[in-house]
Amino acid sequence: MNPLAPPATPLDPDTGRRLGLYLLAGGDALERIGRPLEVDPRRRWAAAVEVLWWLAAVDDQLRAIYGDDGMRSAKQARSEWERVRHAHLEGEVLGGLMWVRHRHTHEAVDSGQGGNPVPLPMLPPGIDGPRYVVSSHQAWRPSAELQPANDLSRHLRPLYEQRVAGRRLEEPPGAVLDWLKASAPGLGIDLAAPLRADDTLHLG
Repeated sequence: MNPLAPPATPLDPDTGRRLGLYLLAGGDALERIGRPLEVDPRRRWAAAVEVLWWLAAVDDQLRAIYGDDGMRSAKQARSEWERVRHAHLEGEVLGGLMWVRHRHTHEAVDSGQGGNPVPLPMLPPGIDGPRYVVSSHQAWRPSAELQPANDLSRHLRPLYEQRVAGRRLEEPPGAVLDWLKASAPGLGIDLAAPLRADDTLHLG
């Protein structure tokens, strides 16, 4: 895993604090995905979609500091950020997740599906009986099942298909969160003090 190189213009401390909170919140949602025996499948999928929204909020801020030099158009700024992002494997995963996040936003898609059956012996060897159960995990659907008629982010669809589709719900966002947390010191993201010093709200 190669962290993002520090940007030319670092995050201001307050934005770094807020993005730290976003990453921690995304991690909390990720934990809910990873408890298949405890959490209803519908809630696990909802938690997966929630992670994408936290990641999208971070992605937008990174686009601003990596892509917007004050002279580029919004389209040019996004293209520059995507160039930086997609130089990393985890950044390609993030690009794929942003594609399906757009599908949630604009088409209200159901992007999760049950995993394939996995072998699990339910009786001792030599005794006839069922040998398979349906997997308790959920996976991201193929992009062909989610493709809209007017896809304004179609250039990200191959990243979704290559890096996200078919994988367990928790795996792609988990890899991206680990990458962003590893990149946090160089980006100026504060994972240790996500609340303002004068904030009386206590979480947990």
